[in-house]
Amino acid sequence: MDYISLKSVVIAFFVTHCPQYFVDYKLSEEYTGEKTALASNFLAYVGLTAQIPNVIFNWANILWEGKGQNLTTRVVYSLVFEVFIFILTVVLAMVNTSTWPEAFFFVTMGSVAALNMANGIYQNTVYGMAAKLPFKYTGAVVLGSNISGTFTSIVSIVSLLIAPDARTSAIYYFITALFILLVCFDTYFALPLNRFYRYHEMVNEKEQQALRRAQIGQTSSAPLWPIFKKCMPQLFNIFFVFFVTLAIFPAVHADIKQSSPDFFISEKFFTEITCFLTFNMFAMIGSMTASWFPWVST
Repeated sequence: MDYISLKSVVIAFFVTHCPQYFVDYKLSEEYTGEKTALASNFLAYVGLTAQIPNVIFNWANILWEGKGQNLTTRVVYSLVFEVFIFILTVVLAMVNTSTWPEAFFFVTMGSVAALNMANGIYQNTVYGMAAKLPFKYTGAVVLGSNISGTFTSIVSIVSLLIAPDARTSAIYYFITALFILLVCFDTYFALPLNRFYRYHEMVNEKEQQALRRAQIGQTSSAPLWPIFKKCMPQLFNIFFVFFVTLAIFPAVHADIKQSSPDFFISEKFFTEITCFLTFNMFAMIGSMTASWFPWVST
């Protein structure tokens, strides 16, 4: 469950964690021959393009109950869709786009939006799978999501180390994302082989059948508004933390530069280490700490 949940956010990070490729290479003045606002504001654009579809499809996935029990359909279609998006991304990295930077930018934004639509569906599906297990296993989903940021930061740094240029680095980087998607197919279909998960899935199905029998002749819609009011304090906490975080990260944070050329972290790795790796590593540590020392016991 930890690995499956890791994918739920790791794919989204693969686009936002590659400023050297998009900003310093594909949209740079040296490559395109013209200076545009597309490069300077790229991370702000990609942040909006990523988060808005993700939120919309998360909500749609919650509210739409027509096929809510068919988790396999949601997982398979979202993974296949993301595979095609990353194949397109790798192809774009290989071809010369210097004469059509605007078209490349909008294709990239469209890919980011489509990627996060699929990711929103996948992410909610993973939480639905975790809901069949004891409550403490929901923490594995949250932890997996936080590990994803650290993982992608490390992959980005390694790709910069081993690749001779930004183009090759990006190709390695996005092919790694494709590999993760393929492994996710295996881990998802291998999950029913786990006796622990299979047992809790069977228990959950029996509980759902009993609940459906008890609700014959009654409305089957979940009382979303009463639930929302009960959760309001914690929902506000989550919203406020994410609002402040995303207002700064990555667009503002990634724009911080070295104050001295003699700084012990070179310019090539400065943003990757001080922005992405630092942010995601401490998010992971915070998530692990919260699971080790809970304020409220269950």
